[in-house]
Amino acid sequence: MSQNEPVRRADLDEYRRRLGPRHLMVERSMGDEKGLLPQRYSAALKAFSQRQRYDQMLVLSEDMGFILAGLLARFGWKGRLHIIVHAGQGSRRRRFFKWTDGKIVESYIVFCERQRQVLVEEVGINSAKVHTLLNPVDTVFFDPARVAMPASAGGYVFACGLENRDYHTLSKAAALTDLSYLIQATGYFVEDTDGTDRPANVDVRKQRVSFERLREMYHQSAFVVVPLNSVDYAAGVNGILEAMAMGKAVVAMQSPGLEDYFSAEGVRVVPPKDPQALAAAMTDLHASPELCADLGAKNRAWVTAHCEVSDYADKVAALMGLQS
Repeated sequence: MSQNEPVRRADLDEYRRRLGPRHLMVERSMGDEKGLLPQRYSAALKAFSQRQRYDQMLVLSEDMGFILAGLLARFGWKGRLHIIVHAGQGSRRRRFFKWTDGKIVESYIVFCERQRQVLVEEVGINSAKVHTLLNPVDTVFFDPARVAMPASAGGYVFACGLENRDYHTLSKAAALTDLSYLIQATGYFVEDTDGTDRPANVDVRKQRVSFERLREMYHQSAFVVVPLNSVDYAAGVNGILEAMAMGKAVVAMQSPGLEDYFSAEGVRVVPPKDPQALAAAMTDLHASPELCADLGAKNRAWVTAHCEVSDYADKVAALMGLQS
């Protein structure tokens, strides 16, 4: 496959099937083909139109949840709403939570303890409503055994994603080493990765790739680096968990939103905005392929034990009072 291969529908379908029973999810919709409605509006309206068919709904983001909760409350829906919250901080979002929180919202699910603190202590939501579940990863799809090509123990250092990534510090760290770096810079939060500070040993690619190709890119790397801005939500969690599932050692910058995931033995954590510390950690790992393999194996075991998709679906089902 080429690096510019588009995402295939078959890959998306396989990934989504692993999310668990369809009745637990209100799927996102991209709106009509002309894109007249933003994604969160079209998805909320689609769910609202089916309100008579369900007595419970699970919403996959707070933005869609705000809209749907308002509509359902306005028209007297008697069911229970469950909202997955990724980021609840900020005065504007606090107002939305206060407007929509009420009897109609049964629970909020967050992916890190820091977000639970934000909702309870800063927003003022009843603590009994807020539940922390570790972010799921598909350990069946993201499995090195599913990649035909052999792993490359001495390969490039790999980074991917855009949301609150600190690629400027990574570039500074890269300039202090003689390693090769590959950044797959695609995601929902577009930022500038073409800065003049990018050294020659850093290759940035912005074309979207298939999940299969992404899996290969993880597999071919020596290890994975997740350069982060320090934030109060789990930015970077998918990159960390996918790398761990692929049996890779991980170097990550400290961030309050990912403390729940840093307990894994195969994750090396360095201070944010510190290129010297990041360069030293990456150089040490690259010098020892055996250590990388050992840490990667421990990471795979950790995500299999704590973040498996089917276990997550069971926990959500239990929270909703459904039979798993």
